[in-house]
Amino acid sequence: MEESRNIVIVGGGVTGTSCLYFLVNHPNFNRERDTITLFESSGIASAASGKASGFLSLEWHGPSTSSLAALSYNLHKQLADELDGHKKWGYRALDTWSIKADEKCTHPDKLSPEIEWIEPSIVEKVTRLGNKKNSAQVHPYKFCHSIFEEASKVANVNLVKGHVISVDENEVEYRLIGEDYAPDEEEEITSVEELHTIHSMEASHVIVAAGPWTPHLIPNLRICGARIHSITVDLPMRLNGNAVFSEIVYADGTVGAPEFYAREDELYVCGEFDDEPLPELSSETKVDQGRCQAIKECADHFHPVIRDSKVKVRQACYLPISNATGAPVIGKIGSSIYVAAAHGCWGITLGPGTGKVLSEMVLDGKVTSANIDLLDPEGSFV
Repeated sequence: MEESRNIVIVGGGVTGTSCLYFLVNHPNFNRERDTITLFESSGIASAASGKASGFLSLEWHGPSTSSLAALSYNLHKQLADELDGHKKWGYRALDTWSIKADEKCTHPDKLSPEIEWIEPSIVEKVTRLGNKKNSAQVHPYKFCHSIFEEASKVANVNLVKGHVISVDENEVEYRLIGEDYAPDEEEEITSVEELHTIHSMEASHVIVAAGPWTPHLIPNLRICGARIHSITVDLPMRLNGNAVFSEIVYADGTVGAPEFYAREDELYVCGEFDDEPLPELSSETKVDQGRCQAIKECADHFHPVIRDSKVKVRQACYLPISNATGAPVIGKIGSSIYVAAAHGCWGITLGPGTGKVLSEMVLDGKVTSANIDLLDPEGSFV
C-alpha cells in the first residue's frame, strides 16, 4: 500500500492556489488518503496576485516561457468555461492597443469607438498590439479566491494562516499569525501563547510559491521584489474589453506613460516601479498616496470622464523578479522541495500553467504538458 502524502504549499497567490487546484484534480492525488496544507501569512491573494491588472497574453513571451504561456492561456479559458469564470472572476477576451497621445495633437489618428474613456482629439497614433484571440483578462483577486474555494471542496485541504520560518526536505517550521481554516469547520481564534510558538509539520513534498519572499525560505535564490502602485477608477458606464499601453505628452511638454486595463465595472491604471524595500509580510506593504495621486492626475488628462470620477482603490504590491535570468524559476530543489516564483508581470498569465506543471512534477515525477527546461532553478542561485 502506498504511503499517504502531506503536500505543503507556501504562498496563497495565483501560483500557490493554482498548484492547489491542479494537485487535487490530478488523477494520482488520492482524495481519501492524501492531504494538502497551504500556508499563507496574510490571506489568499493578499499580495501582487490580488492587486495585479489581470492581463493575459498568449504571445508576448520569450523562448523560456512560450510553451508554459500557451498552456496557461488555454487553461485560463478552460477554467472560465468549466467554473463560470466569466461571471465569477470577470474572464473575457480583450483588444490590446498602444496609444500615443499629445494634448497639442493637430492630426488625430482613428480611435476605436469602444474606448469611450479616451478623448479622440488627443490621440496621435494608434497601434493594435493584440486581439480577442490572443489577449484576455481576469480579476486576479476573484480568480485566486474562486479556484481556492473549488479546491477546498476536497476534504483533505487545509489553509493555515501562518508565517513559515524554514523548509526542509521533510518538514516546515512556522509561527501562527491568526486563524486556522479547514473546510466545513468553524474557524477558531488561536490563543496568544500559541501565536508565539514555533510549530513544525511533516511534509512529503514542499512547494515554495512565496513570490518575492521566496528567498527567505530558499537562501541564495536570486529573486527580488519591485514595488508598483495602481488605482481603480469608478467610471459611470460599462466598459468594453480593452487594454491600453499609453504614452502622453502634456501641454507643458512633460510626458507620462500609464497602463490602462478596462474591467466591466472599473478602470485599472498602474504606474511605474520604485525601490521601496520589501517588507517582512505582504500585509506590511506601504501605499504611497502621493504616487497613487500622480497616477490619477496622469489618467485625468486622457478624458474628462476619468477626471470627474472617483478612485475606488489605491494600492501597491511587489512583483517577484529574478535578477539572475529575468524569467520565472520553476523546478525541484533536492529530493522533495519545489520552487515556483519570479513570474514578474506575467504571474497571472502563467499561474494556471505553473500549477499544472507543478502537479505533474510532484505526482508524476515529470512534466509533460509544457517545456519548462529553461526555467530550472539551477541557474538562479548566487
